[in-house]
Amino acid sequence: MLRTVLALPPTAFDFLVAAAEDNATAARAAQDGHAPLAAALQRGNAAAPSPRATAQSLAGAASEARMTGLLVPLPAIAGSGNHGIANFLGVLGVAHALGANRDALAHALAIASTVTVCIKAHTGRLTAFCGCAIAPATGVAAATVFLKGGDIDAMEHAMKSVIGTFAGMICDGAKVSCAFKVATVVGAAVDLGILAMEGAYIPDGDGILGDGIDRSFANLAALNDQGLRKTETTVLRLIGA
Repeated sequence: MLRTVLALPPTAFDFLVAAAEDNATAARAAQDGHAPLAAALQRGNAAAPSPRATAQSLAGAASEARMTGLLVPLPAIAGSGNHGIANFLGVLGVAHALGANRDALAHALAIASTVTVCIKAHTGRLTAFCGCAIAPATGVAAATVFLKGGDIDAMEHAMKSVIGTFAGMICDGAKVSCAFKVATVVGAAVDLGILAMEGAYIPDGDGILGDGIDRSFANLAALNDQGLRKTETTVLRLIGA
């Protein structure tokens, strides 16, 4: 899957670059409007800029813009605006911080988007766990490895670390706290990508992880479809109270 993506010319993914740039416009709107989370993340990134902080600042700001109702364009992925924000701006933030060129950015966005869509194909559009914590965050981790010069093995290690870390984060409705979740998982995804480059990752068979990335994706589907039915019912009752 990822080898096919990398074999294509970067110009094939110009539409993904355009989507990332549109999402960045939303992030700037929240930052210019002094939205609380956006402003705090922006200050943190200004004080200590890094791939993690830049990605987190952009993604958190754009999600805050969306969840507070700002009239801004937000290209989605897999039917979700917040998935699009995490996917596109997580990668864009890392690429900007590392000084990556447009070709590298295009391929990184293609990697993240492919992973995001692949996971959603397994789990379905609606999940009891936080979709952003799993699908786009996993893609951002793989894209981070690519932008840091890592290989496909390291990308898979990073992806499994995201799944093994965040599979238990629940979805409790669309609201402002989604922006905090998006910022948190994007920042962690960048960290887990960098850790994978250093040989630190969650191994196969640990927790819900299967033998390889494909089996891990299938296990996510089982967790959502079978394991979290009561959790979903309880969450719906609590947020409806």
